[in-house]
Formats: sequence, structure tokens, C-alpha cells
Amino acid sequence: MPPGIKNAMRGGASQASGLELRLSPPEQSPEEQQEDLDSIMRAEDLKRQAADADMRKLQAEMLHAEYRKLKDMIQAAVQTSRQ
Repeated sequence: MPPGIKNAMRGGASQASGLELRLSPPEQSPEEQQEDLDSIMRAEDLKRQAADADMRKLQAEMLHAEYRKLKDMIQAAVQTSRQ
């Protein structure tokens, strides 16, 4: 068993630490908290929209490359069959 677990089971960790935890309510009003959250959500939404646009562009480029490759293959097959 790890040493920290042993101490915790014996109560030694809480006695030896000397730590004190002070909790206090948030200093922002609920409206300010909501505004901050909304701001974060808008920024994340913009990031997502940019990533989506990049993905659509990449997908279009991939489809175009596949189309060109298929077109080249068909043209080569047609030219071979004419000979």
C-alpha cells in the first residue's frame, strides 16, 4: 500500500499537514458570471466554426483530387481502347 494511503487511514495525513481550507462565495455577480461564460462560449463557437470551414475546404480539395484522378484514369482507359 502506498505511504499516503497508510497515513490517511491512520489519520496522520490530516494531522501532519497543518493545512486549512477557507471557502468563500464567488466575488462576481451571477450576471457577471453568465457574461463571462457567454463570452467563452462565443469564442469557442468561433473556433469551432473556423475548424468546420477548414474541414469543408479540405474535404472539397480531396474530392476534387479524386475527381481529377478518376478523370485521368478514364481518359487513359479510353485512349488505350482506341489503339
